[in-house]
Amino acid sequence: TAQIAHDLEFDGAAFMYSWPSKGDPKAYLYDEDRSKGARPYLRDYLEMIATKTGVQHLHIVAHSKGAELVVEVLNAMSTMPDIKKRLNINEIILAAPDIDRANFEQIADRIVGVAQRGVTLYASNNDKALSLSSTIRLGTVRAGDVPINLGPVLVRGVDTIDISAASTDFFSSNHITFAERQHLISDMRSILANGMHPPDKRSQAIFKSITIDRGQYWKYVR
Repeated sequence: TAQIAHDLEFDGAAFMYSWPSKGDPKAYLYDEDRSKGARPYLRDYLEMIATKTGVQHLHIVAHSKGAELVVEVLNAMSTMPDIKKRLNINEIILAAPDIDRANFEQIADRIVGVAQRGVTLYASNNDKALSLSSTIRLGTVRAGDVPINLGPVLVRGVDTIDISAASTDFFSSNHITFAERQHLISDMRSILANGMHPPDKRSQAIFKSITIDRGQYWKYVR
């Protein structure tokens, strides 16, 4: 968290929430159960930050299985009265979200409704951790994946960015691509600092707008 805050040149307070993962691919199902058990505690944590710190603008950056945890909690909280005013969430960034794609499509509009400025989703077609998740789940598609036959997940109000081209062979797992590539760090820095959407307004040289029959998304280009 400290490293990301430093890289983003973030001038606010950085909070971290970590659920009890074993950090081992062989314990994936155990981790999934623990993430479900962590939901009420994350909700309490967000409430505490909103009510006890006096924060005026809260940004959420969630990664992998943690993104599923965040999405489920915000989905449950979306029915609260004046949810935007209560939590003051400006930007939500979902990096390689390990959440069922169909489920995400069904509840994404509620997540969009919680954010005051915008929601950004980084996805990749060569994320090894998401490939493992899909295999364990007998081929279910994850929201952070970009299957060749389907393309990236597209939902109204979410800026989906295909960062497949950002991956390199220098990493043991491309699952951490979002935090390792300077262009993507710069993009997140711009999101948090300026709240400029969509991505090609931040940089046409880095992000190419693509429109298909299901809608629009952006692709990272080298």
